[in-house]
Amino acid sequence: MPKVVVSRIISAPQQAIWNTWSDFGNIDKFHPAVKTSTIIGSPKDGKGAMRQCEFYDGSSIKERITVHNPLSAIGWMLTTPPGPIKRGDALVELQPRGPSETIATFTLTFTMKMGPVGWLLGNLVVKRVMKKTLNQLLQGLDDHLRTGQRVGKDGLLQAA
Repeated sequence: MPKVVVSRIISAPQQAIWNTWSDFGNIDKFHPAVKTSTIIGSPKDGKGAMRQCEFYDGSSIKERITVHNPLSAIGWMLTTPPGPIKRGDALVELQPRGPSETIATFTLTFTMKMGPVGWLLGNLVVKRVMKKTLNQLLQGLDDHLRTGQRVGKDGLLQAA
């Protein structure tokens, strides 16, 4: 199963970062590829909460929270993964680094459709694309927390 791990030191307290991540239906405020995000069904937050994300490229996914450890970790399963991905699991871990900095680590594991061809595609292409996307996501989170502005398409800051 391919795995992508990215980390970033964010200049914000752990509580502020947790509050942003745990507001599960509002990832569109800081994810530069997500046009809209909404909570679907019940519960509205915590383990079991689901969201649907619509991307600027026209694709969409649904995700369900599977890990909810306040302040330290939030994880979710891609219930309708995009394109050639068969299954995906995401985990964001937060570790304080003093009172005003936090290390955010995003781990994504996934399996591909299409057997051996999918395995090659996943390891040679999808991993590279996902690493870039996750780095942009953490940059968007940092920008959003620093400015209070919404991060839009391609990471451009927009008025909140």
